[in-house]
Amino acid sequence: MSVAKKVTVLAAFFLACTYLPAFEYTGVELHLGQAIILNGYRVDSAGDSVQGSDVSPIRFTAGAGARFRVNEAWFFSPSLRFFVQEYLLTESGKAVPTQIETGRQLGAIGGTLGLIVGLPFTWEYGLTDDVVFGLGASPSLLFRIPVVPIDGTEIGELRSYFVRAGRFLAPEFYGSVTYAVSDWAHAVLSIRTTVPVYNLWSEFDVPFWDELMIIPTLTIRIVPAQR
Repeated sequence: MSVAKKVTVLAAFFLACTYLPAFEYTGVELHLGQAIILNGYRVDSAGDSVQGSDVSPIRFTAGAGARFRVNEAWFFSPSLRFFVQEYLLTESGKAVPTQIETGRQLGAIGGTLGLIVGLPFTWEYGLTDDVVFGLGASPSLLFRIPVVPIDGTEIGELRSYFVRAGRFLAPEFYGSVTYAVSDWAHAVLSIRTTVPVYNLWSEFDVPFWDELMIIPTLTIRIVPAQR
């Protein structure tokens, strides 16, 4: 994906966040979580171990967003979240999560910034006055941007890998439980899953769940004062 296309996608995201005349603003959200990045490429098609390919890593995630009411049951909550992870470009041309200790001298390796652009719609149902259950889905985008070459390796091909074949397409599905701590603060526990749909047409022999992310998340929602 070219720089111009990335700018266009981000501009569309922020436009969606600001031009919402039919929606009612209901709060700002702060997200903290742990992303489990599933790695299904530890053995290649010949049955040999993939050198430098890490066991599914767990990475800290953080971000922020806003929340808008669509109607009595539906809400729209655009967000931007980030994480960091080292990736190695293997001999086969596939990128895998790695660690500096195990991935160095095996190929291009780079410290990578992950950005998850979420545009979720959530259906909510009140279990009690203070507890709300929710189910949601989002046509999310996952941008993985290698920014730090490790051991002086060239990471241009690693950057190209993450934008080829639609590897930024990562729709999300999740369930949540919200507890009203007070009139102005809500705590939300959720389990989010990004689905790597690009594996449907991947040139690599990997299970569909390869690169799927499971993200338990705590969200603090600040609710504006009622007028």
